[in-house]
Amino acid sequence: MKHLFFLVVALFVGEKVLAQPVTNDTVVCIIDTTKSYVLYQENVVEREIPTPFHWQVIVEGHYYDDRPRYKDIAGANFRAGLWGGVKGVEGLPKKRVPKNGLKERFIVEDEEWITNQKKLHDLKMNLGVAPFHKYNYIIFSQDYYCTESDSVTMHRVEIGYGEVQY
Repeated sequence: MKHLFFLVVALFVGEKVLAQPVTNDTVVCIIDTTKSYVLYQENVVEREIPTPFHWQVIVEGHYYDDRPRYKDIAGANFRAGLWGGVKGVEGLPKKRVPKNGLKERFIVEDEEWITNQKKLHDLKMNLGVAPFHKYNYIIFSQDYYCTESDSVTMHRVEIGYGEVQY
């Protein structure tokens, strides 16, 4: 009976440990749209039918610097509002979170780190490759560095890369 009790307790504790939330699946990028290597665009996809408001941020990359033919397409693309890969998500999802503890809870990078990466593999491993791999959010630097507020708005985005298939 004593062994059965310990087995049940061990199973219960094991289940709770495995059910702990994973913190490395959410990536927050702090983006300064005034940088010369960052491009912010609104409503970039125009169709015959009206589309909801959307935007994208492209951070110029350097992972194809050794391939001049492909150098111009290197970049990380963050899209908001055109949800192709997240089932049931529409519009511009965002949430307000406290600034305090942001770096402890999530993977936090900035546009400078993104543009300085020389390997596409490193970008994909840190930022993710698709909506089902990691949750990607953008915080605009104006909001992040504002001293009048102790919270920021995280904008949910899909991530993509300019890449060449070999």
